[in-house]
Amino acid sequence: MKNTVWGCLLLFSIKVFAANQQDQTSIDCHLIFESRKGEIASQLQRLQEEQQALQAIQNATEGILKEREQKLNQKEEKIKTQQAQLNKKEEEMNQKLQQKEEEMNKAQQEKKKELERLIAQNEQILQQIKGEKQNKLAQTYARMKDSKAAEILENLPIEETVEILNSLDTKIISKIMAKMNPQKAAAITQALQKEFSNSPTSNP
Repeated sequence: MKNTVWGCLLLFSIKVFAANQQDQTSIDCHLIFESRKGEIASQLQRLQEEQQALQAIQNATEGILKEREQKLNQKEEKIKTQQAQLNKKEEEMNQKLQQKEEEMNKAQQEKKKELERLIAQNEQILQQIKGEKQNKLAQTYARMKDSKAAEILENLPIEETVEILNSLDTKIISKIMAKMNPQKAAAITQALQKEFSNSPTSNP
């Protein structure tokens, strides 16, 4: 009986001690939590402030980037406008240059035609003058005595002699050449034959 009482007392004591220990542990945990609660709250507040600062920086960065992008877009549009204007001016200049070149070519062609016309006209006038001169020379030599005409023509270059004789009548040529030196007359005769063979009228 006595042992049973002591056993009950011991068991009760153990339970009381265990309960006290559990209460003490709960008190200690509560105290630790309370002491850490302020620190945790401070850390949370600091984290929130840092997050707000980061958000502010992000917003500011996005604003700066958007502003820069807007400015770049404006510059790009401005450059495109200027490029379009330059292209238009270049196209207008090319059209003007092409038109000017066409006008110059046309003017050159007209001047060339006019020059060719003037050259042909001058050649015609020269031929007329030459023909009139030959006619006058022919008339002059036709009025001369055969011996006098032969003497003058013998002292001229063969080309000039042939040219003068071609403008004279055949009978007069024969009379003049009869008064010439035979060797000179032979050379002139060959030149006359060559001139006649090269004449367009002599070809069939």
